[in-house]
Amino acid sequence: MTAKIPLVVLHDGAVDEFASIALLMGHDFQNTFDLQGVIVVNGDCYGAPAVWVTQRILAMGGMTDVKVGLSNTRAVNGFPWAYRQYPLVLNTMPALKEIPGLEDNPPIDGDELLASIVKRADQDSLVVLTLSGLTPLAHCMQRDPSWWNKIKSLYWMGGVIGAHVPGNISPDLVPNAPMHSEWNVFYDPFAAKAVYENLHPAQIFQFPLNVTNAYPNEASWIRDKMNPLAKKHPVIDFLANAYSVVVPQGGACLWDVVTTIGLLNEIKDLDKDRAFFDYTDTKLWIETSYGPEQGRVKDAGDKSGRTVKIASAAKGKTAAMVRKYALDQWSSIQND
Repeated sequence: MTAKIPLVVLHDGAVDEFASIALLMGHDFQNTFDLQGVIVVNGDCYGAPAVWVTQRILAMGGMTDVKVGLSNTRAVNGFPWAYRQYPLVLNTMPALKEIPGLEDNPPIDGDELLASIVKRADQDSLVVLTLSGLTPLAHCMQRDPSWWNKIKSLYWMGGVIGAHVPGNISPDLVPNAPMHSEWNVFYDPFAAKAVYENLHPAQIFQFPLNVTNAYPNEASWIRDKMNPLAKKHPVIDFLANAYSVVVPQGGACLWDVVTTIGLLNEIKDLDKDRAFFDYTDTKLWIETSYGPEQGRVKDAGDKSGRTVKIASAAKGKTAAMVRKYALDQWSSIQND
């Protein structure tokens, strides 16, 4: 039997991140990965409630042994408070599994959890899925530079790629907003730069905003596809309600679910029919200077930069196919 691939996840507690945690309980991911821990980044969320929601989702699939910690790292550019309420809302939803005493104690230290996972990993073995800023990962590796060699690959939802591609930093909420930056980079461009420069020989698989925006989360999908499955599958019941909270705002996409599905790239000899994404090697660098360019991911051109693998939809693979695959995986979760 092939050994499972060790995996650690960093996320910042928005609705699609919680859907990604649920996805990791699906059949394909359970058979492939050993989820060793989840670190919540206090970014697009209230930290402690995001930890509680994560634990309650994992409990629905019987994965109460997976530790969930809260990072103590801080943003260079914090998400607006208007974006951060959703864990408070989701933590009250009846579909989530109750855990007596869950909120009686503070969350465990996520930075120590991450360090312990990296420290015990074999060289070139650990897969890191980051659905947030890279701050905890960059800070962790500063403890011991040899730890960079522990990581086999990094999957990151972050950035926008292209000289004239708009980002998602709203000028209504952020003065002097960088119009071509994406929040997971803008959150801490210095950490992103450090990871680009130091994460070798690992590969970086990057899912930028202009790719993941092609996978909309539509109200019709919730009504027509998720709701009929909700009574039989508590996880889908929860996710349908959770997604319903954000879809009316417009522009909601499966940014993080798409990136999580990218993890299938780690399956050896992956059948082409199951490969949803292709990757293009692109040399990039991160703008860190203060001002309207901060957090921008730029083509390195003749400058020194980092070659990353930029995801794109594989030929013939539609957004509807990706949504169906996610539903199939959520439906495969054995209710605890």
